[in-house]
Amino acid sequence: MKTPLMLWLVVIAAPAMTAELATPIELSLLARTNTPSGKPIAYFRIANTTMEPYYFYFQSQVPTDERWHFARTQSRGAASAHTLYPGQTNIIQVTPPRGADRWRLHLRYRPHGRNAREASLASREIIENASEEPLPGH
Repeated sequence: MKTPLMLWLVVIAAPAMTAELATPIELSLLARTNTPSGKPIAYFRIANTTMEPYYFYFQSQVPTDERWHFARTQSRGAASAHTLYPGQTNIIQVTPPRGADRWRLHLRYRPHGRNAREASLASREIIENASEEPLPGH
């Protein structure tokens, strides 16, 4: 009788531990390319993995010696509230900050609601003019 009960507890506990590690919003870099005029752009995927709507705001950041700061130049739509509905995925186009060799995307998000707490994510660092292709022979 104790064995089935112990197995039952393991099955109930496992999903709870997994859920604590997940974030409700996912951010990933999809591609870097250039416009027809040669200006660099990046495409990011933002996904809502929950069953409730979220607001999100994005801004590019540049590094200094001490920490990351918001860039002076931002892409269209940056720092504006966007809604991400349950299960929805958005692809956003971001222009790198003018003159920045290194940058990243900072994403703030919160569920709809007056007293909702805000959280944030950051993309990996992007280095402009760096080849993502392996060197010959490597």
